[in-house]
Amino acid sequence: MSKKILEKKDMQMIGIMIVIGFILDIFMNNGMEIAVLLFTSYACHRGLTTLLKNSKEYKNYTFFDEQKYNNGLKKFIIVVDIYVIIRILSIIMTKYNGFTIIEVLLVLVILVPYESYLGRKYIKNIRDKEKNIERVLVKNKSLVAIILVIFVGFSMYIVNFTSKIKFTNHMKFGEYEYKLTYDQDDKRVLQINTGSKHTKTEETNRNAEYFEDYVITAKKVFKNYVYKIYASVSMALMFILVLTQCFNGNKDKKTVSILSNLFLVIGIIFAIIALNPNLNYAEQDLNVYINEYLE
Repeated sequence: MSKKILEKKDMQMIGIMIVIGFILDIFMNNGMEIAVLLFTSYACHRGLTTLLKNSKEYKNYTFFDEQKYNNGLKKFIIVVDIYVIIRILSIIMTKYNGFTIIEVLLVLVILVPYESYLGRKYIKNIRDKEKNIERVLVKNKSLVAIILVIFVGFSMYIVNFTSKIKFTNHMKFGEYEYKLTYDQDDKRVLQINTGSKHTKTEETNRNAEYFEDYVITAKKVFKNYVYKIYASVSMALMFILVLTQCFNGNKDKKTVSILSNLFLVIGIIFAIIALNPNLNYAEQDLNVYINEYLE
């Protein structure tokens, strides 16, 4: 790309999107998120058309088929536009949209391997490009294998653990504990410990109508907590894998790992799950049950 990444036109567009975001925030929630999505679409259109074709790198390309290369980039732009439309509609029409800025980063990261694929297929060679490069599937294989074994083992443990939540009355994971017991009158008593908070709710004739929903929601909160911890740990493991691919194993040649982008994409997906606010909404619903129906 050109040395000057953001031109005057781009800075003006950023300013316009910020203003649009503030205006939308006045009339609705998540207005700034909509502005970010609109700017993502604009950035893809401008970056993959005007800026790319005017870049020094593009001028050094010798193509097998330049038209098909550009058509491939246009297909990616269309996918981004569809994604932006769907996410904007979800933000407007649903209460829990779960949008995070990491979603945008994921879109940008996916572009890297996709553009590399188009390059291998339609670019004959790149003038002035360093030729002493070796492409390998993965670097530091032993360390990667150990981390992947840890990841697979942890994933199997989580799958087995979460499969028991629905049928178990007492479970503990990290600082979160869920315990359902019965008193002398055969009424249910639900205790929830979150490390910083302890709640004990007893079933009575007055709240019996809502208690079953409360129990179901409490189990959902517990399962969401497990998923959040799992996603956070998995995200960390994937980013560690990315770091292992940054170290060059060959002193004579520059080695490039093919799987490094895959590890990065998976890591960002786990980050989206870990930071997804939807996982917190079930806990809010739980507090509503306590405050409105069970006290």
